[in-house]
Amino acid sequence: MARKVNLRAHPRLYVGDEGFARLGRAPRIALLRRAAEEVAEGAERYLGGPRFDWDQTTHNPHVRRIRRLGTRVVVLLVRWRQTGDRRYRDAAIEHIAEMGRWKYWSWIAWRRKDPRPEAIFDLSCGEGSMTLALAYDWLAGTLSKAERDLIVRIARDRALRPFLHVTAAERLGKMELADPWWFGWPTSNWNAVCAGGAGMLA
Repeated sequence: MARKVNLRAHPRLYVGDEGFARLGRAPRIALLRRAAEEVAEGAERYLGGPRFDWDQTTHNPHVRRIRRLGTRVVVLLVRWRQTGDRRYRDAAIEHIAEMGRWKYWSWIAWRRKDPRPEAIFDLSCGEGSMTLALAYDWLAGTLSKAERDLIVRIARDRALRPFLHVTAAERLGKMELADPWWFGWPTSNWNAVCAGGAGMLA
């Protein structure tokens, strides 16, 4: 029988209601004023849509793409919390939907021409999981059923099931199913990114 865990109410990842309430106040420190200006400028740009050009010729371009989209989601949600303007909130959800449409999250899977989400769980998947976790947590009280279902479906199909599949292959010694070389290696930063992102999302 699963044990019931009592979690704090949303939002609880990185910042709670008190922290979000502070976003509505004018910053007194110059560094924070500049940061607020950059958030406002970025959020305005990101209202233009979730698609952007990305260089596919660099090392691991897929992690750069998912990191860039994650930054956009955070900026949009912070701006929404600052202003209460739902355009930013809705744009963040559009960005999440775009992430769900990507054929490949992983550069490794792309190079292998294997689009199955369970083919690998790498840095891109960990960072994508973190983005989904933050979006769900920060939006939780405002999500319609359709929006919630969208985020849950992407989380389940593109992040949580693949993570469990890959890590089960390591535990069960069935490496032909997946290649989680990083799982359990104490010197690999992939543990923090991959397991950390999936853990935040779970």
